[in-house]
Amino acid sequence: MARAAQEGQSLTAPGTSPTSVRQAVDLVQRYSLMSDNDFIETLNVLVGLIEMRRRDSFRAHSAAVAKHSRTIAQRMGLAHREVNHITTAAYLHDLGKRHDRHLTLMSIASNPEWKQDARRYYKAPIKLFETVHLPVEVNAILAQLYEAFDGSGLPQGLKSEGIPEGARILAAVDCYEDLTKNVQNAWGKAFSKEEALDKIQKQVGRLFDPAVVDLMRQIHTGEILRNRLLSEGRQALVCHGDEGMRTDLRDALAKLELTVNISLASDAVLDAVHHGEADLLITEVNTRPDDAFVLVATLRQEPATAGLPVIFLSETDDPGLHDRIAGLRPAEIVTGSIDPDLVAAKAKALLDDRTAAGAPGRAVSGLLDEMDLPELLKTIADAKRSGRLLIRTAGKSGDIYIEKGRIVHAACGTAKGEPAFDSLLEIRDGDFTLDPNFLILEQQMDKDVDVLLREAAQRRKRAAAAARGQRPAPPATGTQSRRVAPAK
Repeated sequence: MARAAQEGQSLTAPGTSPTSVRQAVDLVQRYSLMSDNDFIETLNVLVGLIEMRRRDSFRAHSAAVAKHSRTIAQRMGLAHREVNHITTAAYLHDLGKRHDRHLTLMSIASNPEWKQDARRYYKAPIKLFETVHLPVEVNAILAQLYEAFDGSGLPQGLKSEGIPEGARILAAVDCYEDLTKNVQNAWGKAFSKEEALDKIQKQVGRLFDPAVVDLMRQIHTGEILRNRLLSEGRQALVCHGDEGMRTDLRDALAKLELTVNISLASDAVLDAVHHGEADLLITEVNTRPDDAFVLVATLRQEPATAGLPVIFLSETDDPGLHDRIAGLRPAEIVTGSIDPDLVAAKAKALLDDRTAAGAPGRAVSGLLDEMDLPELLKTIADAKRSGRLLIRTAGKSGDIYIEKGRIVHAACGTAKGEPAFDSLLEIRDGDFTLDPNFLILEQQMDKDVDVLLREAAQRRKRAAAAARGQRPAPPATGTQSRRVAPAK
């Protein structure tokens, strides 16, 4: 893998042709029997090198599209293999296409000339990688990226469920990133997050899948990320064949600030659990291809999943069901008419018991365009969480150390303490990870988040005034002087 990555990096240096990317991917496949995750991470590096040559406003576009597409696919309950296919397609979707005109489903729907370009270029990534033999599912997603939900897209005019889920997800996410980051999009300007979501919402049912847009809105309003932070990263996995029940359970769990993933079959549950996407399982008894008891018995045989809490759901109250779960604890069963709020309360109680027993917290990762750094810090403070917050962007990274919601240290390059904190606040686009299991060894301050943010804002104002040659205003003291009128 190291040799492939090194050779791939040299092949994708500025000035090389798109063919170099194909050669690099071929090298990766030939030089290592790597996992899907390793392959995707290598794609991230290779495509990132290509996009470094793009205009600043649209760098790291494919990485952002891949990140959000992956999150939506997981929330929709797709199997891990399908999620990886979508992620791979996201990294490749723009390669081989013209760089001066970013084609998206929304832009080609509003401009006939751009639609003609889409007809010409939609196969470009597939042709570029035809000798690499990408999975057929990846090629299908790339080929049908411009299909519209109502059948008005291209190349085949597919509609609704006839369009692969991966293409429906990628189309919506690609449009959002184009609207918010690309100043040279079809509208000639970048829109705010709220404006972009509103424009996409107006095309629901016409261009976009309603379920995809609903999840995308939850991500970009910070709702899903906020729930993960408040629940210490804990995630509930729901497996149920009835879409209405899945929705009701998801809503009930979300009200208790729990993040929810969906799986539609027992094999997808195993994938999700093994990839760390579940801290608790809620499943109907009659899952396919294996029933839930066989599924959970399999999990109980593996040390890493032996203690996973499970709630079984059954519409019938068969006494034998209680006997069957006796050997599968920690587990509970809810029978008869299912009350989603009752199930959610049981789920939260099981997770709270697990936390009280000393189960390690989960790291929470995200992008700063889901939630900016000040809001992220305030959310962590409100939840009184502890750990190391790693913030990364191109050419810059640093850490903020938090103890029960209070900032105790910061480091960025050679800077430490408040100078490092101020430097990290300058980062607007990037990613972060909150690791709750990190041991804090150095402490240079002990400050409330709101106080530190206000002080940082005051330091920025004084620095800006000094740069303009103005006399900086003194720090606020909390009192104001009052001029007294002379006595007459």
